[in-house]
Amino acid sequence: MANVLVIDDNWSVCEMIEAMLDPDHEVTTCFDGTRGLRLYEEGDYDLVITDLMMPGLTGLEVMRSIREREPGAKVLTISGGKDLPIGTALLKCAELHGADATLEKPFRRNDLVHRVDQVLASTFGQISSAHPADDGASSGCVDSHPDTAV
Repeated sequence: MANVLVIDDNWSVCEMIEAMLDPDHEVTTCFDGTRGLRLYEEGDYDLVITDLMMPGLTGLEVMRSIREREPGAKVLTISGGKDLPIGTALLKCAELHGADATLEKPFRRNDLVHRVDQVLASTFGQISSAHPADDGASSGCVDSHPDTAV
């Protein structure tokens, strides 16, 4: 059983992930990046699952802060907005900045559980993403959140 921290500004997404991973994992949920970082510092987490598009600290900023404190921390980034160019670009950016894996919303329970199991089992290196291949149109990383909701 792994101790998993889920950070997403959408309460229903946090609840859904918790339900999908329970009872196999101990899940703590949090609705903003700043609080998520505090929880991470106070706890002992085997995996952090963070949304990329959040108000305040973005998931990319959360991942960077966690990795500065603990370079070997396991991070799975999630994001919606596949119909928006920024959604896929954010997932690709997270990969480029060292996310252990990415997952595009919406996702099925089997996809989440499989990805979590892969990340927890890995000792090094990235796991390929579970989103469509980037067509090369978006090569830059976005380090701030857009005002659009996903």
